[in-house]
Amino acid sequence: MRVVHHGRHPGQRLHRPRHHLRRRPSRTVHDPGERPERHPRPDPVPCTHRPDGTTTRANRVFPTPAAPASTTPADPRTAAPTARTSASRPTSGQATVIPEAYGADVTDQHAKHAAFRALHDDGVFVIPNPWDAGSARFLASLGFPALATTSAGLAFARGVPDGACGLDETLENAREIVDATELPVSADLGSGFDDPAETVRRAVGVGLVGGSVEDVVDGVVLSRDEAVERVAAAVEAADGLPFVLTARAENFLHGRRDLDDTIARLKAYADAGADVLYAPGLPDADAIAAVCRAVRPVNVLANGTLSVTELGALGVRRISVGSGLARAAWAGVANAAREIVEGGTFTALAAATPHAELNRLMGGG
Repeated sequence: MRVVHHGRHPGQRLHRPRHHLRRRPSRTVHDPGERPERHPRPDPVPCTHRPDGTTTRANRVFPTPAAPASTTPADPRTAAPTARTSASRPTSGQATVIPEAYGADVTDQHAKHAAFRALHDDGVFVIPNPWDAGSARFLASLGFPALATTSAGLAFARGVPDGACGLDETLENAREIVDATELPVSADLGSGFDDPAETVRRAVGVGLVGGSVEDVVDGVVLSRDEAVERVAAAVEAADGLPFVLTARAENFLHGRRDLDDTIARLKAYADAGADVLYAPGLPDADAIAAVCRAVRPVNVLANGTLSVTELGALGVRRISVGSGLARAAWAGVANAAREIVEGGTFTALAAATPHAELNRLMGGG
Protein backbone atom coordinates (compact mmCIF):
# COMPACT_ATOMS: atom_id res chain seq x y z
CA MET A 1 0.00 0.00 0.00
CA ARG A 2 1.48 3.35 -1.02
CA VAL A 3 1.43 6.32 1.34
CA VAL A 4 1.78 9.79 -0.12
CA HIS A 5 3.46 12.47 1.98
CA HIS A 6 3.08 16.12 1.07
CA GLY A 7 6.00 18.37 1.95
CA ARG A 8 4.18 21.67 2.13
CA HIS A 9 3.86 24.07 5.02
CA PRO A 10 0.59 23.46 6.94
CA GLY A 11 -0.63 26.94 6.11
CA GLN A 12 0.09 26.74 2.39
CA ARG A 13 -2.88 26.01 0.16
CA LEU A 14 -2.30 23.33 -2.43
CA HIS A 15 -4.03 23.71 -5.77
CA ARG A 16 -5.70 20.51 -6.94
CA PRO A 17 -7.31 19.66 -10.24
CA ARG A 18 -11.04 19.64 -9.63
CA HIS A 19 -11.49 16.09 -10.79
CA HIS A 20 -9.04 14.82 -8.16
CA LEU A 21 -9.51 14.25 -4.46
CA ARG A 22 -8.78 16.98 -1.93
CA ARG A 23 -5.11 16.95 -0.94
CA ARG A 24 -4.44 17.71 2.67
CA PRO A 25 -1.15 17.75 4.60
CA SER A 26 0.12 14.71 6.42
CA ARG A 27 1.36 15.02 9.98
CA THR A 28 4.13 13.45 12.04
CA VAL A 29 2.70 10.45 13.89
CA HIS A 30 2.61 10.73 17.68
CA ASP A 31 4.72 8.47 19.83
CA PRO A 32 2.99 5.07 19.65
CA GLY A 33 2.58 5.17 23.40
CA GLU A 34 0.12 8.03 22.99
CA ARG A 35 -2.26 6.01 20.84
CA PRO A 36 -4.53 3.12 21.79
CA GLU A 37 -2.98 -0.25 21.04
CA ARG A 38 -3.74 -1.39 17.50
CA HIS A 39 -3.81 -4.83 15.97
CA PRO A 40 -0.53 -5.40 14.06
CA ARG A 41 -0.58 -4.74 10.34
CA PRO A 42 -0.72 -7.91 8.25
CA ASP A 43 2.43 -8.96 6.47
CA PRO A 44 2.95 -7.17 3.13
CA VAL A 45 1.48 -8.89 0.11
CA PRO A 46 4.07 -9.45 -2.64
CA CYS A 47 3.66 -8.28 -6.20
CA THR A 48 2.44 -10.80 -8.73
CA HIS A 49 3.08 -10.30 -12.44
CA ARG A 50 0.34 -11.94 -14.48
CA PRO A 51 0.70 -13.51 -17.93
CA ASP A 52 -1.65 -10.87 -19.37
CA GLY A 53 0.81 -8.14 -18.44
CA THR A 54 -1.05 -6.76 -15.42
CA THR A 55 0.49 -6.55 -11.98
CA THR A 56 -1.29 -7.17 -8.69
CA ARG A 57 -0.23 -5.85 -5.29
CA ALA A 58 -2.25 -5.88 -2.08
CA ASN A 59 -5.37 -6.78 -4.05
CA ARG A 60 -4.85 -3.93 -6.50
CA VAL A 61 -4.50 -4.41 -10.23
CA PHE A 62 -2.33 -2.11 -12.35
CA PRO A 63 -3.07 -2.42 -16.08
CA THR A 64 -0.28 -2.77 -18.62
CA PRO A 65 1.18 0.70 -19.41
CA ALA A 66 -0.39 2.33 -22.42
CA ALA A 67 1.41 2.42 -25.76
CA PRO A 68 3.15 5.66 -26.85
CA ALA A 69 0.83 8.46 -27.89
CA SER A 70 -0.37 8.42 -31.47
CA THR A 71 -2.70 10.39 -33.68
CA THR A 72 -5.51 7.90 -33.00
CA PRO A 73 -8.38 9.51 -31.06
CA ALA A 74 -8.28 8.81 -27.35
CA ASP A 75 -10.34 5.98 -25.93
CA PRO A 76 -13.41 7.67 -24.42
CA ARG A 77 -13.23 5.31 -21.44
CA THR A 78 -9.95 6.91 -20.35
CA ALA A 79 -10.60 10.49 -21.48
CA ALA A 80 -10.73 12.97 -18.62
CA PRO A 81 -14.27 14.10 -17.76
CA THR A 82 -15.29 17.69 -17.97
CA ALA A 83 -13.82 19.73 -15.14
CA ARG A 84 -16.27 20.50 -12.38
CA THR A 85 -16.66 23.34 -9.98
CA SER A 86 -15.92 22.72 -6.33
CA ALA A 87 -17.52 23.59 -3.05
CA SER A 88 -15.86 26.06 -0.71
CA ARG A 89 -12.29 25.19 0.27
CA PRO A 90 -10.07 26.29 3.18
CA THR A 91 -8.57 29.70 2.65
CA SER A 92 -4.82 30.22 2.47
CA GLY A 93 -3.20 29.86 5.87
CA GLN A 94 -6.07 27.84 7.33
CA ALA A 95 -4.73 24.75 9.09
CA THR A 96 -6.33 21.34 8.73
CA VAL A 97 -7.76 20.65 12.16
CA ILE A 98 -10.17 18.10 13.60
CA PRO A 99 -12.29 19.68 16.34
CA GLU A 100 -11.10 18.43 19.74
CA ALA A 101 -14.66 17.56 20.63
CA TYR A 102 -14.57 14.69 18.15
CA GLY A 103 -11.58 13.05 19.79
CA ALA A 104 -9.74 11.38 16.87
CA ASP A 105 -5.97 10.88 16.73
CA VAL A 106 -5.32 13.62 14.17
CA THR A 107 -1.83 12.71 13.03
CA ASP A 108 -2.51 9.00 12.58
CA GLN A 109 -5.75 9.85 10.78
CA HIS A 110 -3.98 12.13 8.31
CA ALA A 111 -1.55 9.37 7.39
CA LYS A 112 -4.43 6.96 6.80
CA HIS A 113 -6.29 9.59 4.80
CA ALA A 114 -3.26 10.20 2.58
CA ALA A 115 -2.92 6.47 1.96
CA PHE A 116 -6.63 6.07 1.21
CA ARG A 117 -6.75 9.06 -1.12
CA ALA A 118 -3.68 7.80 -3.01
CA LEU A 119 -5.41 4.49 -3.74
CA HIS A 120 -7.80 6.37 -6.05
CA ASP A 121 -5.05 7.90 -8.17
CA ASP A 122 -4.38 4.98 -10.52
CA GLY A 123 -5.13 1.32 -11.03
CA VAL A 124 -8.15 -0.29 -9.39
CA PHE A 125 -8.49 -1.66 -5.87
CA VAL A 126 -11.02 -3.69 -3.90
CA ILE A 127 -12.35 -2.34 -0.62
CA PRO A 128 -14.13 -5.17 1.24
CA ASN A 129 -16.86 -4.58 3.79
CA PRO A 130 -16.42 -6.11 7.27
CA TRP A 131 -19.31 -5.95 9.69
CA ASP A 132 -17.41 -6.21 12.99
CA ALA A 133 -13.91 -6.14 14.46
CA GLY A 134 -13.28 -9.83 13.85
CA SER A 135 -14.17 -9.76 10.17
CA ALA A 136 -12.08 -6.57 9.82
CA ARG A 137 -9.01 -8.29 11.24
CA PHE A 138 -9.50 -11.30 9.01
CA LEU A 139 -9.80 -9.16 5.87
CA ALA A 140 -6.79 -7.06 6.85
CA SER A 141 -4.74 -10.24 7.23
CA LEU A 142 -5.40 -11.05 3.57
CA GLY A 143 -3.71 -7.85 2.38
CA PHE A 144 -6.60 -5.59 1.42
CA PRO A 145 -5.42 -1.95 1.44
CA ALA A 146 -8.53 -0.40 3.02
CA LEU A 147 -11.89 -1.36 4.54
CA ALA A 148 -15.45 -0.06 4.38
CA THR A 149 -18.37 -0.71 6.70
CA THR A 150 -21.70 -2.16 5.58
CA SER A 151 -25.05 -1.01 6.92
CA ALA A 152 -26.75 -4.27 5.92
CA GLY A 153 -24.00 -6.44 7.40
CA LEU A 154 -24.27 -4.53 10.69
CA ALA A 155 -28.06 -4.68 10.72
CA PHE A 156 -28.22 -8.44 10.05
CA ALA A 157 -25.66 -9.08 12.82
CA ARG A 158 -27.85 -7.03 15.17
CA GLY A 159 -30.97 -8.94 14.11
CA VAL A 160 -32.72 -5.96 12.51
CA PRO A 161 -33.51 -4.94 8.90
CA ASP A 162 -31.06 -2.91 6.82
CA GLY A 163 -31.50 0.75 7.64
CA ALA A 164 -32.73 0.16 11.19
CA CYS A 165 -29.44 1.09 12.88
CA GLY A 166 -29.20 4.74 13.89
CA LEU A 167 -26.23 7.07 13.69
CA ASP A 168 -24.88 6.25 17.16
CA GLU A 169 -24.91 2.50 16.50
CA THR A 170 -23.46 2.99 13.02
CA LEU A 171 -20.55 5.05 14.33
CA GLU A 172 -19.88 2.74 17.25
CA ASN A 173 -19.60 -0.15 14.79
CA ALA A 174 -17.30 1.97 12.62
CA ARG A 175 -15.12 2.81 15.63
CA GLU A 176 -14.74 -0.91 16.43
CA ILE A 177 -13.64 -1.60 12.86
CA VAL A 178 -11.24 1.38 12.83
CA ASP A 179 -9.65 0.23 16.08
CA ALA A 180 -9.35 -3.40 14.93
CA THR A 181 -6.65 -2.76 12.30
CA GLU A 182 -4.26 -0.08 11.03
CA LEU A 183 -6.04 0.19 7.68
CA PRO A 184 -7.96 3.25 6.44
CA VAL A 185 -11.70 2.80 6.92
CA SER A 186 -14.59 4.39 5.04
CA ALA A 187 -18.18 4.06 6.23
CA ASP A 188 -21.61 3.50 4.80
CA LEU A 189 -23.37 6.54 6.28
CA GLY A 190 -26.72 5.91 4.64
CA SER A 191 -28.44 9.14 3.66
CA GLY A 192 -26.33 11.10 6.13
CA PHE A 193 -29.04 10.65 8.78
CA ASP A 194 -30.75 13.82 10.05
CA ASP A 195 -27.83 16.15 9.36
CA PRO A 196 -25.22 15.07 6.77
CA ALA A 197 -22.77 17.75 7.92
CA GLU A 198 -22.86 16.70 11.55
CA THR A 199 -22.69 13.05 10.49
CA VAL A 200 -19.44 13.72 8.61
CA ARG A 201 -17.94 15.56 11.56
CA ARG A 202 -18.85 12.75 13.94
CA ALA A 203 -17.54 10.17 11.46
CA VAL A 204 -14.14 11.87 11.49
CA GLY A 205 -14.29 11.81 15.26
CA VAL A 206 -14.36 8.00 15.42
CA GLY A 207 -11.32 7.73 13.15
CA LEU A 208 -12.95 7.26 9.76
CA VAL A 209 -11.18 8.73 6.73
CA GLY A 210 -14.12 8.48 4.36
CA GLY A 211 -17.80 7.78 4.04
CA SER A 212 -20.69 7.64 1.60
CA VAL A 213 -23.93 9.61 1.51
CA GLU A 214 -26.79 8.32 -0.62
CA ASP A 215 -29.74 10.08 -2.21
CA VAL A 216 -32.47 7.95 -0.59
CA VAL A 217 -34.34 8.73 2.62
CA ASP A 218 -36.81 6.24 4.11
CA GLY A 219 -36.75 4.23 0.90
CA VAL A 220 -37.61 7.17 -1.35
CA VAL A 221 -35.19 8.62 -3.91
CA LEU A 222 -34.84 12.33 -3.25
CA SER A 223 -35.26 14.97 -5.92
CA ARG A 224 -31.98 15.85 -7.56
CA ASP A 225 -31.93 19.33 -6.05
CA GLU A 226 -32.55 18.07 -2.53
CA ALA A 227 -29.93 15.36 -2.93
CA VAL A 228 -27.35 17.88 -4.19
CA GLU A 229 -28.09 20.11 -1.20
CA ARG A 230 -27.37 17.24 1.21
CA VAL A 231 -24.16 16.27 -0.62
CA ALA A 232 -23.02 19.90 -0.60
CA ALA A 233 -23.60 20.10 3.15
CA ALA A 234 -21.48 17.00 3.68
CA VAL A 235 -18.76 18.38 1.39
CA GLU A 236 -18.65 21.66 3.30
CA ALA A 237 -18.34 19.79 6.60
CA ALA A 238 -15.51 17.64 5.19
CA ASP A 239 -13.48 20.63 4.03
CA GLY A 240 -10.27 20.83 6.03
CA LEU A 241 -10.79 17.35 7.50
CA PRO A 242 -9.10 14.07 6.46
CA PHE A 243 -12.21 12.66 4.85
CA VAL A 244 -12.95 11.28 1.35
CA LEU A 245 -16.63 11.83 0.58
CA THR A 246 -18.43 9.39 -1.71
CA ALA A 247 -21.80 10.42 -3.16
CA ARG A 248 -24.19 7.63 -4.14
CA ALA A 249 -26.95 7.65 -6.76
CA GLU A 250 -29.36 4.89 -5.74
CA ASN A 251 -31.72 4.76 -8.73
CA PHE A 252 -30.94 1.18 -9.77
CA LEU A 253 -31.39 -0.20 -6.26
CA HIS A 254 -34.86 1.34 -6.03
CA GLY A 255 -36.49 0.31 -9.29
CA ARG A 256 -35.54 3.44 -11.26
CA ARG A 257 -33.52 2.00 -14.14
CA ASP A 258 -32.74 5.39 -15.64
CA LEU A 259 -29.07 5.60 -16.59
CA ASP A 260 -29.32 9.16 -17.93
CA ASP A 261 -30.77 10.44 -14.66
CA THR A 262 -28.21 8.45 -12.69
CA ILE A 263 -25.34 10.03 -14.63
CA ALA A 264 -26.90 13.48 -14.32
CA ARG A 265 -27.11 12.98 -10.54
CA LEU A 266 -23.50 11.83 -10.30
CA LYS A 267 -22.34 14.84 -12.33
CA ALA A 268 -24.30 17.14 -10.02
CA TYR A 269 -22.78 15.49 -6.94
CA ALA A 270 -19.32 15.87 -8.48
CA ASP A 271 -20.01 19.54 -9.14
CA ALA A 272 -21.06 19.88 -5.50
CA GLY A 273 -17.60 18.65 -4.50
CA ALA A 274 -17.97 14.89 -3.89
CA ASP A 275 -14.63 13.08 -4.08
CA VAL A 276 -15.83 9.68 -5.33
CA LEU A 277 -18.98 8.81 -7.30
CA TYR A 278 -20.96 5.61 -6.83
CA ALA A 279 -24.10 4.18 -8.45
CA PRO A 280 -24.69 0.74 -6.94
CA GLY A 281 -26.62 -1.78 -9.00
CA LEU A 282 -25.49 -0.75 -12.49
CA PRO A 283 -26.74 -3.56 -14.75
CA ASP A 284 -23.84 -4.25 -17.09
CA ALA A 285 -20.45 -3.28 -18.45
CA ASP A 286 -21.89 -0.72 -20.87
CA ALA A 287 -23.61 1.17 -18.04
CA ILE A 288 -20.45 1.09 -15.91
CA ALA A 289 -18.35 2.38 -18.81
CA ALA A 290 -20.84 5.19 -19.44
CA VAL A 291 -20.61 6.29 -15.81
CA CYS A 292 -16.80 6.16 -15.89
CA ARG A 293 -16.76 8.33 -19.03
CA ALA A 294 -18.95 10.92 -17.30
CA VAL A 295 -17.31 11.21 -13.86
CA ARG A 296 -14.35 9.95 -11.90
CA PRO A 297 -13.12 8.40 -9.72
CA VAL A 298 -15.90 5.79 -9.72
CA ASN A 299 -16.70 3.09 -7.15
CA VAL A 300 -18.79 0.13 -8.29
CA LEU A 301 -20.55 -2.63 -6.40
CA ALA A 302 -19.20 -6.07 -7.35
CA ASN A 303 -21.95 -8.16 -8.91
CA GLY A 304 -20.16 -11.47 -9.43
CA THR A 305 -19.92 -11.24 -13.23
CA LEU A 306 -17.04 -8.85 -13.98
CA SER A 307 -13.52 -9.38 -12.61
CA VAL A 308 -11.26 -6.79 -11.02
CA THR A 309 -9.23 -6.58 -14.24
CA GLU A 310 -12.34 -6.17 -16.40
CA LEU A 311 -13.76 -3.44 -14.17
CA GLY A 312 -10.42 -1.63 -14.18
CA ALA A 313 -10.40 -1.68 -17.97
CA LEU A 314 -13.79 0.06 -17.93
CA GLY A 315 -12.32 2.92 -15.90
CA VAL A 316 -13.37 1.85 -12.38
CA ARG A 317 -11.05 2.94 -9.59
CA ARG A 318 -12.64 1.26 -6.55
CA ILE A 319 -14.71 -1.90 -6.09
CA SER A 320 -16.75 -2.58 -2.97
CA VAL A 321 -18.69 -5.72 -2.10
CA GLY A 322 -21.40 -4.16 0.07
CA SER A 323 -23.09 -6.78 2.23
CA GLY A 324 -21.83 -9.58 -0.05
CA LEU A 325 -19.26 -11.02 2.34
CA ALA A 326 -21.65 -10.78 5.30
CA ARG A 327 -24.32 -12.61 3.32
CA ALA A 328 -21.77 -15.19 2.19
CA ALA A 329 -20.98 -15.81 5.87
CA TRP A 330 -24.69 -16.17 6.57
CA ALA A 331 -24.90 -18.69 3.71
CA GLY A 332 -22.22 -20.80 5.39
CA VAL A 333 -24.13 -20.75 8.68
CA ALA A 334 -27.43 -21.50 6.93
CA ASN A 335 -26.07 -24.44 4.93
CA ALA A 336 -24.41 -26.05 7.96
CA ALA A 337 -27.46 -25.50 10.19
CA ARG A 338 -29.89 -26.84 7.58
CA GLU A 339 -27.80 -29.98 7.20
CA ILE A 340 -28.06 -30.53 10.95
CA VAL A 341 -31.82 -29.90 11.07
CA GLU A 342 -32.78 -31.70 7.87
CA GLY A 343 -30.22 -34.50 7.68
CA GLY A 344 -28.92 -34.93 11.18
CA THR A 345 -25.33 -34.77 9.93
CA PHE A 346 -22.45 -32.37 10.51
CA THR A 347 -20.21 -32.70 7.45
CA ALA A 348 -20.38 -28.96 6.63
CA LEU A 349 -18.57 -28.21 9.88
CA ALA A 350 -15.48 -29.93 8.50
CA ALA A 351 -14.94 -26.91 6.21
CA ALA A 352 -14.91 -24.45 9.14
CA THR A 353 -11.85 -22.25 9.64
CA PRO A 354 -9.69 -23.88 12.33
CA HIS A 355 -10.14 -22.49 15.84
CA ALA A 356 -6.39 -22.06 16.31
CA GLU A 357 -6.09 -19.98 13.13
CA LEU A 358 -8.86 -17.59 14.14
CA ASN A 359 -7.63 -17.42 17.71
CA ARG A 360 -4.14 -16.39 16.59
CA LEU A 361 -5.62 -13.80 14.24
CA MET A 362 -7.62 -12.27 17.09
CA GLY A 363 -4.48 -11.98 19.22
CA GLY A 364 -4.65 -15.25 21.14
CA GLY A 365 -1.84 -17.72 21.70
